Amino acid sequence: CRVRFKAMKKAAKASRRYIQLIDDLIEALGDATTAPKTTVELGFDASKADNLKAQLGEFLSANMIYANSNPGMSDIAGFLEDGGGDEAPNYPFTQLSGDSSLDEIQDAILHMETRGPGDNPRQILANSVVSHGVDIAQLNFMVISKWTKSISEYMQVSARAGRIQPGLVLVLLDGKSVFESSVFSDFKDYHR
Repeated sequence: CRVRFKAMKKAAKASRRYIQLIDDLIEALGDATTAPKTTVELGFDASKADNLKAQLGEFLSANMIYANSNPGMSDIAGFLEDGGGDEAPNYPFTQLSGDSSLDEIQDAILHMETRGPGDNPRQILANSVVSHGVDIAQLNFMVISKWTKSISEYMQVSARAGRIQPGLVLVLLDGKSVFESSVFSDFKDYHR
């Protein structure tokens, strides 16, 4: 139970720190004195600061955390709400599960598709309810907390990020689990 609890805390922390990083980049790209240097540090021509800021705001300023169990979702939600001792700010989130109504799911999708860069909530905490057919172009960073129950579930879930724009998927594995250590060791094969 303690290992599961740590994994859930790490998922919440990764999500919040990611949003903080993107917010810091957007702020630096919006400041005339720091924008040229920040743009070059990110590997782009200094003249592309405004374009980069717009791309980050639209396609990378929100994320999804996937939990493969209801207890895991509850733990992550608790850490998202109270911070768990992390210095990153708390950000509002939407929670979607099998208990969510179709209207709640559709409202969350519509919000993510139409929100501005700083419009909250920017985090969706979800379980398998989103693993099929929830394609949101603006969700391109995903945290998968613990390995999924099957490879096909991993394929479905990880495909939620990067549907249209390039995406990033951070899979947090439990190093004390023999199976998850094996997944880590052979990740290329599992992912393939």
